[in-house]
Amino acid sequence: MDIKFEKDPVPIITVNGEVDYNNADRLNSVVKKACESRSCIFDLTETTYLDSAGVQSIFLAIQLNREDDGQVIAVINNKNISRVIEISAGELPNFKIVSSLNEAKKELGIEE
Repeated sequence: MDIKFEKDPVPIITVNGEVDYNNADRLNSVVKKACESRSCIFDLTETTYLDSAGVQSIFLAIQLNREDDGQVIAVINNKNISRVIEISAGELPNFKIVSSLNEAKKELGIEE
């Protein structure tokens, strides 16, 4: 798994490869730094596998943003990953799944 983290104008965490129990701690470290009390975007377009430990990383971001009305947006174009996340987190009020990074930025009011 490779993780890329950009700060401006909103934290964007890009994850390439597989996220599982063996490497989710690295992702959680980035999530804690990137998403605490701020809206953030997970770019999972290059993620090939996501198990429950990866879903927990998204839950962590949602929890960190909940108190400050922050939003967590996941960019996903893999149907299997989308389905896993929809089942687990799809109905949470401060979480949304979109299909492109531009759509995610629009959701957060960031126009390019």
